[in-house]
Amino acid sequence: MLFAYTGSDNRSYPDYADRTTGRMLYTAPGGTYDIRPASNPDLPMPPNDGRWEPAPPPGSAAAMLAELEQRETPAQVQAQLQADLADGENTPRTPESEA
Repeated sequence: MLFAYTGSDNRSYPDYADRTTGRMLYTAPGGTYDIRPASNPDLPMPPNDGRWEPAPPPGSAAAMLAELEQRETPAQVQAQLQADLADGENTPRTPESEA
């Protein structure tokens, strides 16, 4: 089963394996992992440290919505553009500047 890591730091879990890599579970904030206990099948799934939640299956509507929610909104893009213009970066070309 897939789980999303909600912790704010990189972390290793020596008692768990990442099915994708076949190695010890190393996590990064925002990552999604297919995990299993490395040796003790009685370990809780996912690790019982409050940093996990079930992840929607790839390609599901919930997964696509989660991806969209992480993208910048047009207002955020516009605000960054305005900040760049104020700093003199990405100055748009105008007929006056071409003369």
